[in-house]
Amino acid sequence: MQKLGPNQLVIMLGHGTYVEGYHSTLNTGRQFSWKDYQNDATYREDVKNGLIIDTSGGEAFTTRYVDKYVGDLTNTFIYFGECESAKDSALANSFLYKGAAALVANTEAISMRYGDMMQYTTLKYMMSKYPGSDRYYTAKEALDKAKALVETSLRNMR
Repeated sequence: MQKLGPNQLVIMLGHGTYVEGYHSTLNTGRQFSWKDYQNDATYREDVKNGLIIDTSGGEAFTTRYVDKYVGDLTNTFIYFGECESAKDSALANSFLYKGAAALVANTEAISMRYGDMMQYTTLKYMMSKYPGSDRYYTAKEALDKAKALVETSLRNMR
């Protein structure tokens, strides 16, 4: 996260969860490390200050982590495929306040199939020209088209 910068496309796949008092959080993919807590002063301070939290053995970062460590995100487009990554607006706002142009995230728990299909289809539309035009789909248009297509596809798979 600390290496994010302006004018990027950020696509995240992983796990997220909503934690009361911390809002939506994104799992780092690491196990929470009590060894690092004991031996690394920066890690220990980040845990004490709620930047990194233990999510039943997993490690997740919070809005406070984004506020402290993520730099300028001017014109960056972010797509979080994680569950509950926008259960409320706090995490999204942390990235938007850093200058992100747009952020797509999920308000609820979703299936991996739905998440993968939505992410792929949304990005595919964003890289496609609008029919009969020289312009590309906006993020909202692409998301709306993807949602209709994916939900229809999943209904037909049942």
